[in-house]
Amino acid sequence: VKGRVDGLFSGQFDTGHYPDEWHWREGISMPHVTKEICNGWKSDSHVAAVVLSERIGCFVSSLLGWPGTRVGQDDVFHKPPGGSAVSYHQDGTYISVNFLPVENNAVT
Repeated sequence: VKGRVDGLFSGQFDTGHYPDEWHWREGISMPHVTKEICNGWKSDSHVAAVVLSERIGCFVSSLLGWPGTRVGQDDVFHKPPGGSAVSYHQDGTYISVNFLPVENNAVT
């Protein structure tokens, strides 16, 4: 996946689909800021292979003692040396009320 990051932020989407959010554009955005793509799995088959991996999902659910897992959103970040900070935040409220069944959304 590491080798795909520059291409993603340059708009090289091998699936032909744009990500849900694309926060940085070559030639428009400042080069030294932190970049983010939300749901990169939709745009890149290599990212999708990791994000949608059944093996990783089984490992996570086993590790945490859950009956299963599902992806709410993936984020691809690229923070260059000296790049802008990414502040801590929580999407729990948004995610917990928008995925059903709600009782399975305790950890977000």
